[in-house]
Amino acid sequence: MSRPNTDLPLSIRVSSIDAHFDCPVCMCYFTKACLTSCGHRFCENCIKGCIDTRHKCPCCNTRLEHAQLTHDPQFDSLVASVLKERKAAEQSYFSDLIKAAHEQENREHAREKTPIEIVLQKHLSRSLAQHEVFYQEIESRLKQHIATVEMDKETRLQMLREPGTLSEEEVAVRIVEINEECDALQQVLQTELTNSTQLIVDAYDRFLTTSLPEPSVLPVTVPIRFLGKELKLRNQVLQPMTKVADIKTEVIKELARRCDNVLSFPDEVKFLLLRPFTKNNAEITDDLLIAIANQTSAHRDVIVMSFECCPVLEVDAQPGSEIVIVGPVVLSSDVPKKCYAKTYNKAQPEMTNYYTCDQCKFSWICEVCRETCHKNHTTKPKIINYTPTWACCYCLKKSTIKGRINFNLLEEYI
Repeated sequence: MSRPNTDLPLSIRVSSIDAHFDCPVCMCYFTKACLTSCGHRFCENCIKGCIDTRHKCPCCNTRLEHAQLTHDPQFDSLVASVLKERKAAEQSYFSDLIKAAHEQENREHAREKTPIEIVLQKHLSRSLAQHEVFYQEIESRLKQHIATVEMDKETRLQMLREPGTLSEEEVAVRIVEINEECDALQQVLQTELTNSTQLIVDAYDRFLTTSLPEPSVLPVTVPIRFLGKELKLRNQVLQPMTKVADIKTEVIKELARRCDNVLSFPDEVKFLLLRPFTKNNAEITDDLLIAIANQTSAHRDVIVMSFECCPVLEVDAQPGSEIVIVGPVVLSSDVPKKCYAKTYNKAQPEMTNYYTCDQCKFSWICEVCRETCHKNHTTKPKIINYTPTWACCYCLKKSTIKGRINFNLLEEYI
């Protein structure tokens, strides 16, 4: 028999061959196929179990022993190839459905669609359309900000053209500077759009494997920062039902993981949501954010959220947004460290390092005092990894902490 042409793009219906790859015992695809002397094929574990219990072939009752089994690696390869091609065909099939969702007529599938295909295509089309609108809204917000930048540029240029104290050369220089500033700001806004778009794509890609959610139920990744502190928590994921109270709890847990425990987080602390493209807005200063938190001012791109508020569902938190915590939050890193002489425990003395200060002309300064009291001084190691036998720190003993601060005034801090 001549060999058929294998280059033709032919396909075989799975249902016509699927049953030939099922083990008669477990009814699943063969795993480590074994062939019996009577010509039947089983999974290795399945046929060995039957031989151990009945000593017969499950198909024809021929007596069998383990020695009469033959491994069939070629058939295992065939099963693996079929499964691989089947998975690829499934991915291609659903990919075609998504492409067809953008078209009124399905040009790639001439056959009549099944009810499942019709329902899937309907929801795909709706979901894709909503996500496109979601992206267009973000892009529209960018265009509004760019238009504001252009208007500001034109206003500044118009003011330069009016008669004033600047010479023509100075005006020309200022025009170039203004154009460069506006171009740089537009580039920053465009970069934010790119980043926000990528966040949308990443979130969509993660959850598309299990469902096709609407934009309003997609988790949103936002950074969280504390106003007035050099502290930012990046990539905090907000689920649709996540409340501000939940965010507070997660923030406290995250800070604990960073060994920076929250000592005080009063209810008067406010959570503000800053919409995308507001990070470089000169209008939004720290003073303005404090005023908004105190409800003495307002801004269209800054929202004060209550503890029961769900940012994703209620105030439309989007990728590229930012949460700012405003209020008297006290962290362990905010509290001044204590001098070794104040923390010394004679029963369990801890190892420390001592230093010499060139400016103050004395030695045996503990690690904490070196980092605080003598921060801007020239110091050098006196003794490293030393375990004192008494509460030793000459900085405290000579009352030179913080330069020349009286020891009594320092008691409340150390």
